[in-house]
Amino acid sequence: MFKLPLFLMCLMSLQVYSKTESNFINLDWNLETGTRYNNNQNEKTERIQDFIRLGFTVDVDGKFELIAVASTGGQYDSIWETTKNLKDNSSVKAPQLFFRQLYLQKTTANGKIQVGALPMERNLPTKTGIDENGWGDGVRVEQNFKKGLVEVVVGSIDDYSHPDVFTRKRSLNFFEVEVTRELFENLTGEVLVQHLQGNTYLHGELIYELKNAGEKVITFITEYFHDVDTGSGVIAASMETDLLKTLLHKYDGRLTVTVGYMFIGPDMGVYGKLSDDYFMTGGQYQLGLKGNISRDGRVSWFAKAYVGEKIRVQAGVSIKFAPRKRESQSEQSFN
Repeated sequence: MFKLPLFLMCLMSLQVYSKTESNFINLDWNLETGTRYNNNQNEKTERIQDFIRLGFTVDVDGKFELIAVASTGGQYDSIWETTKNLKDNSSVKAPQLFFRQLYLQKTTANGKIQVGALPMERNLPTKTGIDENGWGDGVRVEQNFKKGLVEVVVGSIDDYSHPDVFTRKRSLNFFEVEVTRELFENLTGEVLVQHLQGNTYLHGELIYELKNAGEKVITFITEYFHDVDTGSGVIAASMETDLLKTLLHKYDGRLTVTVGYMFIGPDMGVYGKLSDDYFMTGGQYQLGLKGNISRDGRVSWFAKAYVGEKIRVQAGVSIKFAPRKRESQSEQSFN
């Protein structure tokens, strides 16, 4: 029997968004869905993949927020689910939704406190870190000082093939300290120390924004990741520009181009399960294209190519439904 891709079924059945307010409780929810073509020579696969991501934010009288994220994805490092194998033209069972993240957040004058199943977010964009669509079950405390932003996380990262917050196993095996600060004008640095399942990891990152007349033209990013115990590591460098805006001074967000290089060491251990970017070791060149199809950015497209010992190509579209306000904690990147 012919089945519509998950992405198309969502478009046919979705109600756009909802926002419910009272004097005591405000409820927002957002929904994002997408489909992509994924050709991975390293795994000798060619697939159609889809995702659904549903986020809730419940604001209780401005005192604290309850934030929940339910999505597809049966593994830690991705919310994408294969719905069609193109090699043998076989279909895969319909994806399931799991509550991957569920936590309380208290915002203070200079930071925030989070308790529960947390997103593994970083203050700076990264290719060497843990996937933000994964989870860390524990506590995060973030404080903004005059000399920088300090973040401490304690908890559990475990049971990578069981994303459901209510059934996955936990063990106290994770500790993280992250410091982010502006070093000079347009130059921001970040240092991160992690201890996970007995291993210690060091991360360093620099981001420089090249500007012209106050407008960002090109963003340069360099990263270094080091496993203290095995000696393995990752080096990454990239540059990104909003190409049409830079050249024509219009069509903002319609074509963002990223080019980069990343070298992944031979022994990534447990970290290889925590990021979809670690799909092969060795050197790889990367090219990323993305852009908004609609003016408000709710409909967008993307294409990526990874070229190393093997080649991976991805291309797709996504649609986001959400109230027209600032992005909440329950809205993250699906990549």
